[in-house]
Amino acid sequence: MNFMDSNEELTVNLHEVHIHVQRKGRKVITIVSGLERICDINIACKNLKKKLCCGVTIRNTSITNNTSTMIELMGDHSLQIQSFLLDSKLVTQSQIKLHGV
Repeated sequence: MNFMDSNEELTVNLHEVHIHVQRKGRKVITIVSGLERICDINIACKNLKKKLCCGVTIRNTSITNNTSTMIELMGDHSLQIQSFLLDSKLVTQSQIKLHGV
């Protein structure tokens, strides 16, 4: 699977991908941020949805003129997302930061 943008090379990126797990009562949401700098977010979102069989939403947030895109997944999929990113060779183990696991 090729998730890289056409103008990017397969070099080691120094960007970090943050995986957050939020719990509200019985509902759990996994949030992935920092992925938009590494690959095409729409293609990655589609493939995560197919692989994990869960609902996926793309959220755009802006904080003081900095816009970022986050992927929200229904359920606790932090370890599956980590293995998906490592198997796809998008990031290395040192670039993944897990929060709230």
